[in-house]
Amino acid sequence: PTYPRPSLPEGGPMSAGMPDRFAIATLWDGRGSYECALPIWCKSAHQLSAAAAGGEGGRAEVVVISPQNMSMECPNARFVWRNDTLHALQVYVSRVEGAGSDGKALRDGALLKWSVFALTDYAAVLYADLDVDLFPPGMVVRAEPGTKAAKEGVDWSFADAARGFLASGALIVGAPDYASPINTGLFFAKPQAWVHQAALRCMRRCSWSRGSGFDGVGSPREIMKRSAAWGALLAQLQAGAGLTPKETQAYIDRTSMQTGNNWGYVGGSIDQGMFWHLLYLRHGVGSWAALRYPRHPYYAEHFWSSPKPWRREGMSKWRGDVYLRRQPMVGLSQPTRCVAKLMAMRRTINAHVRNSTLGRHVPHWFKFSRHGMEPWRHPLLPSPRLAASWRARTPHETLF
Repeated sequence: PTYPRPSLPEGGPMSAGMPDRFAIATLWDGRGSYECALPIWCKSAHQLSAAAAGGEGGRAEVVVISPQNMSMECPNARFVWRNDTLHALQVYVSRVEGAGSDGKALRDGALLKWSVFALTDYAAVLYADLDVDLFPPGMVVRAEPGTKAAKEGVDWSFADAARGFLASGALIVGAPDYASPINTGLFFAKPQAWVHQAALRCMRRCSWSRGSGFDGVGSPREIMKRSAAWGALLAQLQAGAGLTPKETQAYIDRTSMQTGNNWGYVGGSIDQGMFWHLLYLRHGVGSWAALRYPRHPYYAEHFWSSPKPWRREGMSKWRGDVYLRRQPMVGLSQPTRCVAKLMAMRRTINAHVRNSTLGRHVPHWFKFSRHGMEPWRHPLLPSPRLAASWRARTPHETLF
């Protein structure tokens, strides 16, 4: 099917400060195992909002997509929910469960991220999973004079990149990882109702197979053979990433998707595969974050994989300490339940650092080791020249 799409903007002049109607959003589907990630995520989102505004007003609103209002753990945030996205997800699970390799993640609701595109009261939304720290210690949002990035020639700010994204025809900017051409744990989006409706329709109707992906679009290497469409897609990825065609193709070639030549990679049957299929392959409205060195000094830190550091299974000194040192509410006389839990975990880690021979008094689940993966420094901002480099297309044009 062909989905309606508005005309793509040609670009426009940049102005000072962050764009109006900007939001920073996450998804919490109500599971208790992720509830206590809310305090640190919300703290980092508010910090990024203030820093990106740069004292010029226009702070981003913090939004939590959730069926429950947990404002005590995430104060000053807006809580929203979309039952239509949930219902479409349930239909998709009933149709494809067991076909892919994503298992529990399918049922846990990663596809609920499509609700970001229903937030049409915002011009742009920065989405980040709950395991993403949006404002790691020492982070800056602009290359200040004298910094390493400034000396290397970076002369643009977070706001410049956001405005360049808004002026372009792109509707999403993400970054590849080792498995997928887009890691949907962190992305910039321009909400559009037609995108949300296209996603709901795909969840209700699209087929999926390991060999040929969604609706039989083809294996990754078969897709590459469609030279005109593939060349157009690479050009769009280059526009945000600031890479050469050869470098852009190399990023694709390193993914598990490409090396395995199938859609059975991590997230391939759910969010990461469906975002790639609908937004990048089919409708051609996706680009990448700036990947060329020198990169902009802003990045987020993504605590991907398991165990999650806010849970006791992830309370190793190495992984837990990296996360919990950012713990936001030390000293509050009346901490919330989750903040109290995080503070207790932090005290346990501190005690272990002081006395590594706690012996039999150490809980069996505490591991003083490099247990789990280190946070990934996840690039976010596209080149501010994204709009100028974007290939103009007619409305309703599709790539694949």
